Amino acid sequence: MRFIFICFLFFFSHISFAHTLYSRMSECVPDLQRKGAEFSATVNYKKNSSEEEQLELVRKKLFARIQKNLPNYQNGLIEQTVIFKKNIQHQQITGIVALKQIKSCNGKTYKITQNNLKLLSVIIAKNQFPTIKLKTEHKLPTHQPKKLTPIQAQGHISTQSIFGISIGDSYETAVNKLGRFTLVWPVSDSLKLTLIGRNHMFLFENNKFRHYQYHSQLLPTSLANQLELTATNNSIKLQSSEINLKELLSNEQKHELTKTFSSVVFQQMRVDGQRTAERIKSLSVGEPIAIDNYAQLPCFDGTNSFNQFISTNKNALIYFVDVDNSPALLSGCLQKFVLSTDNKLKHIELLDVISASQTETNVINTLVSAFKPWSFGKVKHGQKVTSLVSLGAKIEWRQAMLETPNWQGTFEIYDEAIFSGKVIPFTTSD
Repeated sequence: MRFIFICFLFFFSHISFAHTLYSRMSECVPDLQRKGAEFSATVNYKKNSSEEEQLELVRKKLFARIQKNLPNYQNGLIEQTVIFKKNIQHQQITGIVALKQIKSCNGKTYKITQNNLKLLSVIIAKNQFPTIKLKTEHKLPTHQPKKLTPIQAQGHISTQSIFGISIGDSYETAVNKLGRFTLVWPVSDSLKLTLIGRNHMFLFENNKFRHYQYHSQLLPTSLANQLELTATNNSIKLQSSEINLKELLSNEQKHELTKTFSSVVFQQMRVDGQRTAERIKSLSVGEPIAIDNYAQLPCFDGTNSFNQFISTNKNALIYFVDVDNSPALLSGCLQKFVLSTDNKLKHIELLDVISASQTETNVINTLVSAFKPWSFGKVKHGQKVTSLVSLGAKIEWRQAMLETPNWQGTFEIYDEAIFSGKVIPFTTSD
């Protein structure tokens, strides 16, 4: 009986996210080794219908196509980006969604179903086509927006250098070689943490590269899902051969890795449901750095304007490139300021709390635990829906819409309280 129960638990855990579509807010890890999927749907623009009604038609059409294909993805799919485009010339609205296959889900999840299709556009939200009194009319751009240059991560991972960056190189040298990092976290006056993608961490102490760490789960899932996906050369240079960070290892390769690197940890993987093998879980180069003191990241409290806050605190906030390839700044209260490529504020995303327990990396654990829940004007994380209604919010499905003289916000509801949102300042134009 105990054996049957254990088998049931294994089976249940395996199917719990099978053939399901999840919002990107879910704490799920995408499987970057498997091919993702992309779907699009177009509806004709109707003058007698509101923008929201037409966006809902696009969502329904998109979801129907995704749902039809979900049986092909045993572990389910998680959205990565959702874009709505309005073609004035052809009088059409098109929705495009990019999805990734799921590797695992470790925490809170948000399933997208026929009954909550607005989650399919929770980050973009309906404000992609502003109909409320924005001060500037939304127009199609006359030219393609400038794209961020991809990171130039060349070379191997070795005890001497990582992607061409040698231990002891200055931060400026690293940026010149790479072009940029995915994330730059100003830990203190003397310490800077940077990332390439979601798994490669670099620590600079007194402007010098001192420590590198690869970890298969470097970041909490909800934070990792915010970051861009990067293509890097994951090969490790050993004396006798080259191996990939993701490949399954022989005993000889494990032995050589242990001899070469002072800190390497392996994780056991199940192969074909029966055999087990190991691959690299974590690998470090350079002396570890303990974080005894760190600067508190500033939070937006409404004292200054959005632009004044960004201008004053830009170098004190976390800078990163998000999953939509947009530059962004993150405050200590999980307020994400999304910028255009010419550094103009587009909108603000208010993120759900990040659980530090989802990472085994001490440095990240320490820093993530310092985040505070967001607040924005009279709205704050965990606030009850009834309180929002008293402020004048309009509740539709699982969203609360609130308008103030300076901004319009859409907040996501779970268990009768809000946990995340998107705010568009009225002075912002794309």
